Amino acid sequence: MFQFKQQLPIPLLTAFVTVVSCVPTTAEEDGNASPVLRVVFFTPSDVEPPEGVKQRLKESVDYAQQFYGKWLKHWGYESKNPVPVETDESGMPKVLFVKGRHDEASGRYRQLGFEPEVVESACAKYDIDPDGQVWWIFIYRGPERRGFRGGGNAKRGGTSTSIYDPDATGKLAGNELGSEEVPKNSKASIHELGHALGLPHIGPIQKDKFGNSLMGPIARAYQSRYPNEPRVYLTEASAAMLWKHPLFSGTQKDSQLTPKFSIEDFSVTHDTNQNRFVVTGKVVSNYAAHSVVVANQSSANRSDYWRQCFASRITKDGTFKLEVDELDNADGQLVLVCCFNNGAVVGKDGYGLQRGFARQYHFSDDRFSFDEGWSAMKSAKPRRGQRPGAGRPPGKANPK
Repeated sequence: MFQFKQQLPIPLLTAFVTVVSCVPTTAEEDGNASPVLRVVFFTPSDVEPPEGVKQRLKESVDYAQQFYGKWLKHWGYESKNPVPVETDESGMPKVLFVKGRHDEASGRYRQLGFEPEVVESACAKYDIDPDGQVWWIFIYRGPERRGFRGGGNAKRGGTSTSIYDPDATGKLAGNELGSEEVPKNSKASIHELGHALGLPHIGPIQKDKFGNSLMGPIARAYQSRYPNEPRVYLTEASAAMLWKHPLFSGTQKDSQLTPKFSIEDFSVTHDTNQNRFVVTGKVVSNYAAHSVVVANQSSANRSDYWRQCFASRITKDGTFKLEVDELDNADGQLVLVCCFNNGAVVGKDGYGLQRGFARQYHFSDDRFSFDEGWSAMKSAKPRRGQRPGAGRPPGKANPK
């Protein structure tokens, strides 16, 4: 179905869970459900929530809403009500308190993998349809390590798990996610929520000059290379991939549809004067698309926490143009996905960047060249002994 015309290149036991819930609203004439973010606090059967939970959860929700809203607007992908929640009379997010089937001594909740139990219990107690929900789970007195993960997309919903620490000091409001003033693991929590919303790892782009990327390396790894830089931002490509997700668009209309598309007149060239790739083409699809995202995965940097992604709006006639810069003098691949108006981010054979179309490129004799046709994406694997979130930032390859 894909036809390309290639131009030759010039060279966190207690947990709070957040749910995307389908709530009918009479305001929607099309009868679609309006998604909201619900907050659930999960504990083992013999554990009570610590003091201050509601306020801490409110701070987390408020920050996530402000953060995503700010950066989507900055990049021209504005959302009027990003990650909405239901609130009580006092304005606090409605918290759904759920206990586990096992006690703390059982050890059941010391390692991740119990998320399905959380989902099933919350849905049963509060009569929630599980389809398409996004769950934000914070673990308390659970795993001491490896207590963070997330995944999902606009079609199937998602799950995010983070460690909840009642003793963490600091305030989110008014502070940067990478600073010492915020509670420990704040960036990690909102990072995992990003995964539940469908975002992959996306590193910072230095020319943006906004600090570390939300979906990029851990703060320690970033600041080891860029000291005294606590700022964290959402990249343009992340904004493009989130814009039409139900939690940002406010509707689940067509969210179960997987669009199909092809690209005509595809071209990738190397601008030797600016040392950048120029990528152009035309999207032909059976559903409206708004943006194209291209990831640059260089072999000189094997950690996807530093992987740079670039976005371009699709014009009315379907064409797009974007520039990929901060290049390494090394082999690599460009990975392309298309962002649709129902929230779908689709590639070669499914949802997400990991299913994107990959175009391999090579660097030799001071020139870049590209393979013909598209291939499966080659996953970035950390070097032996490399810490998660570490790696080398792009654009710093050894000179030839």
